[in-house]
Amino acid sequence: MKKIGITTSQIIMMDPSLCGYKKMNVTTTYVHAVQKAGGLPIIIPCICSEEEMKQYIELCDGFVLIGGMDIAPVLYGEMPHAKCGAYDYDVDVSQLAFTKLVIESKKPALAICRGMQLVNIALGGTLIQDIPSLSQEINHAFDYDGNIVHTASLDKDGGLYRLLQTDTIAINSLHHQAVGKLGQGLHVDAKAPDGIIEAISLPEQPLLGVQWHPEMMVDTDPLMAKLFCWVTEH
Repeated sequence: MKKIGITTSQIIMMDPSLCGYKKMNVTTTYVHAVQKAGGLPIIIPCICSEEEMKQYIELCDGFVLIGGMDIAPVLYGEMPHAKCGAYDYDVDVSQLAFTKLVIESKKPALAICRGMQLVNIALGGTLIQDIPSLSQEINHAFDYDGNIVHTASLDKDGGLYRLLQTDTIAINSLHHQAVGKLGQGLHVDAKAPDGIIEAISLPEQPLLGVQWHPEMMVDTDPLMAKLFCWVTEH
């Protein structure tokens, strides 16, 4: 059974008895998706020392880099846009460093939503801080339940097409940020009808990034389940 590292996010508790306490968490859907694909989930703290990161890299056979809050714009050389969402700088710095180690390891990695954005930044790219400020053709921040929102067209030269063997997929959507300038060496694997980048890959390396949330769809869409099988079986 392959050991699949799943990153975590951090929230600040608002319950009166725990107000101010920080909590690391991962949505159950990520864990379920890895288990369904036959992998053994290894939960990775969202803030680690460099030595701890290296041990997780050594321990795990593959990785799922999860979604979450926005990413501090200073990490890709920009100041926050007026509609940039909340971010946690300490978490962002740690997870960006971890993402770089994942890429360097050349082990299979599925980067989802914020995870895909971290991959892009790690390779020198930038983000669109607020999609609606540029275009409102599609409401990319539409759905919290995993329902289908729009389609994405796949590039036949991309790693995602080679895996899924389809020209178009129907996806959910829960983001207001997206890849801006593409990171060095990355390939655009899929786009939404409005041109927003929905998937990326790193040629000659087992790394796929998707902007939607396939972990919410693994029980209803075999193509989404296939993404997680790719990580556990690669």
